[in-house]
Amino acid sequence: MVDIKNIFTAKPPIILDSQLDQIKPDFVNVYVDVKNSAKALYIKEVMAEIVNESLESEKLSSTIFQALIYYGSWWKFYLKQKNIKSRIVFFSDTGESEIYHKEISKKYKQNRVTSKSNYTTLDDKFATIYRSNLELANNILNRLPGVYYIKLKNLESDFVPEFLKTKLFNEPNNINIVCSSDKDMLQLLDDRTYMLFRQNQEDKIVSKTNAILHYSKSAGLKQTPEKLEQVNKIDFKWLEAMMALVGDSIDDIEGVDKFGIAKAVDLFSDNETVSKIIGTPDELFNRVVTKNLFFKEEVTEEYSKKNKLSKPIINAIKEQDTAVKAYKLISFKSLVYTLDNFQTTSRNQIIQEIYTTATKSPETFLEYKTFRKSISNIKDIQLNENHLEAIYY
Repeated sequence: MVDIKNIFTAKPPIILDSQLDQIKPDFVNVYVDVKNSAKALYIKEVMAEIVNESLESEKLSSTIFQALIYYGSWWKFYLKQKNIKSRIVFFSDTGESEIYHKEISKKYKQNRVTSKSNYTTLDDKFATIYRSNLELANNILNRLPGVYYIKLKNLESDFVPEFLKTKLFNEPNNINIVCSSDKDMLQLLDDRTYMLFRQNQEDKIVSKTNAILHYSKSAGLKQTPEKLEQVNKIDFKWLEAMMALVGDSIDDIEGVDKFGIAKAVDLFSDNETVSKIIGTPDELFNRVVTKNLFFKEEVTEEYSKKNKLSKPIINAIKEQDTAVKAYKLISFKSLVYTLDNFQTTSRNQIIQEIYTTATKSPETFLEYKTFRKSISNIKDIQLNENHLEAIYY
């Protein structure tokens, strides 16, 4: 039997633990990216064991559901010991991107569709168990105090922390912890938001001060002293712009041709050039969402030659349509802007689902006895009374 404690494993390292004690926030919002926090579920042996649990029983394995409760209970107990109020937000999606992403690019994550055609019987059986566990979590966790499960259809859920921390869970003395190994989550970071994940049996924390370095490494930048010196000069606010120019082959997001991470570091470490051709991060964002322009309007090919810009930058200016599309696909801020300003029935439904879950009334909560009874009916239960009390109270 798979141990539920070994599925969601990231815990605060000493540096984050100390910062919580020092800052003494009123609330800590823990955002758990279900798909990218449970790397154990991508291991074939673990998948097989969970499938076998179901085959040996009349019921599907509930190991993943139990792991979610265990992880939520760990966080609530940990923060309660520090006298800090908490919200535990689990978020996931059905893997579809018809709303927003596919509207921008039909090629978005096309390779995922292709790879699914190679699924084995094990993959299919595990996927059925996985979906059933998340549906159970969606039904139960949303009826517990201080616990939320946001499960979206037709839109990726990655942007949920951005939406909640700017619109609803935005008290001034909050701390946000995003549990995920997905590099796209780096754009969520700010003075009070951290990214937490487990790698090589070690808990890792990323803040906005080392986010550019973390992204550069993940994008394959050679760690020479010269490059590291350049990376340290780059303002965190340029992260989405860098990601847009580089692109993301994993998600089929096309970047500017021959403009890799090294060229991005060259450009964004040169504050003078960036100021001339792009301006500020806010100016870039406004141009992208209102005019579909990445560079300043006056920055044309003629401008580039006159000012003797480098060949990679000239090429990027020629291909700024590609950069704009990539920026929109990557940027959570751009997605939220679109949901707010270009409303459709399907987009409004997504917003309403998030608001309904995040502002749930105590009248919808399960009584503790009812919650405990529903869990006690689970076969091969690994949760105990302490876990149930911790996640409920």
